[in-house]
Amino acid sequence: MKTITASDTDKAHSLLSIMGLSTQMALSMGLHRDLALFPGVTPYYAEVRKRSWACLFRFNLDYSIRSGSHFGIRLEDVDCPLPSAIDLLTLDPGLMMEPGTFLNQAQEATDQAFSIAAMKLAIVRAPLHQRLCSTTPGLSSEVRDRMRVSFQKILRELLPNLQEGASSCSAIEKFQQALLSMHAHSFMIVITLNFVLGVPSHNSQRSDLYEAWDDSVSILHQLQEMLQNGSELSSVAYHLLWTDIARAALTACLVVGRLRRINLGITVSNGPQPTLVIFQQLLLKYLDSLSQILAARYHLGPVAAK
Repeated sequence: MKTITASDTDKAHSLLSIMGLSTQMALSMGLHRDLALFPGVTPYYAEVRKRSWACLFRFNLDYSIRSGSHFGIRLEDVDCPLPSAIDLLTLDPGLMMEPGTFLNQAQEATDQAFSIAAMKLAIVRAPLHQRLCSTTPGLSSEVRDRMRVSFQKILRELLPNLQEGASSCSAIEKFQQALLSMHAHSFMIVITLNFVLGVPSHNSQRSDLYEAWDDSVSILHQLQEMLQNGSELSSVAYHLLWTDIARAALTACLVVGRLRRINLGITVSNGPQPTLVIFQQLLLKYLDSLSQILAARYHLGPVAAK
């Protein structure tokens, strides 16, 4: 609850003490250990322990990715099994778990691949995040190129059902796709804007603006898919990703404005270039979709939402 509240106000850094305290409590309770070490635990409470640990583990991953901080859990100390795909209400303390209630191998492999990719993103992002937040922030083109290659390599090596654009996947896998891909694209926007903001519009910025546009449109497109599929995860996705969504929308507006000024400075024709026309049409489409989502979520009128 605290994590979602912080992500809703973009104050993830204020969660450090809460995250550290809750993690230490979970470790002292042994939630991260194999349930075979606790023979007296009933099937119901065994499942509760697994789900509690999985939830805390995910929140630690999300905090690490968002804040660029060190992942605070030693993986070599964790041997708690994954949660089972069963309804807790059907469990009775006196019953044993049925063999078919555990996650199948494909689901376990997908979940493990997501966790590993999330940790890789955090490891790649942390040092650069610290540099951008330092008293003398600055990046070279070489650093940006290395970051782009690293992010692309992590996303390219994902399982097919976790790669961006995969259609044959479940709602939770779609959510995992969005978490990984949108975080990578969002951080690349931050890096690219470092070369664009505070500098007068010039034709030499065109490649940087195109890159920022591609990252922004990817986020906005995934947002539209996530929030319009009717899944119960849509609300959770919005709370965890809304800062990335807002950054993508504002960056897309910046790109269109910059390109318009650049084109006005180098052409004598009054008609806009075809590329800029397409960008403007896509931007209006995504902004209109976003305004409808805001109007429905916060019960705003159409004018207020726009």
